[in-house]
Parts: sequence; structure tokens; C-alpha cells
Amino acid sequence: MLTIISGTNRKDSMTMKVARLYHEIASGQTNDLKLLSLEGINVWERGPELKKLEEDMLIPSTRFIIIMPEYNGSFPGILKLLFDNSDIKRCWWYKKAALVG
Repeated sequence: MLTIISGTNRKDSMTMKVARLYHEIASGQTNDLKLLSLEGINVWERGPELKKLEEDMLIPSTRFIIIMPEYNGSFPGILKLLFDNSDIKRCWWYKKAALVG
């Protein structure tokens, strides 16, 4: 499965628009595709919402396209929280990823 992640939680962000465009393009090549928006998702702690997100999208994915805006010379903290608070070995290890800035 391929998961496209919009790496910000800002409402109506340009990042989400770009992620939707990537989703539209990739949907012509695979049916096993998910789009993840961090808007409104609690990744501040390892709670039930994050665990459900892991089980439904992150663990089954073998490939990721991460769309992220530049934020103060780096990337958004909400995306780092997703990485830090998820089960790193099950969600991220040995999987392919493309980073789009």
C-alpha cells in the first residue's frame, strides 16, 4: 500500500492541495492508495486515535510520499510528533519514502 501524507495540520493548507494532486496522479497507477491529513488528528500522545491510525494506514503501508512545507528552515513539528509517537519499528523501518518539500 502507498500512503500519501500531508505533513501539516494547518486548515486549508497548500500542502494538502499538493497531496491531493499527488493522490490523483498516483490513483491512475495503483488502487492500493491512502491519503492521510494530519489536520484534526491527535498525534501529541500515543493514544487510541494514533494507534488506530497506525493499524489502518501506517503499518500496512510499504511506501510513503510525505508532502511537507518548510517551517522555520525545517519541517513542521506535528510531522515530527507523528514519527516520534508512532511505533517506529512497525510503521517506518524498512519502508520506502519520498519526501516532497
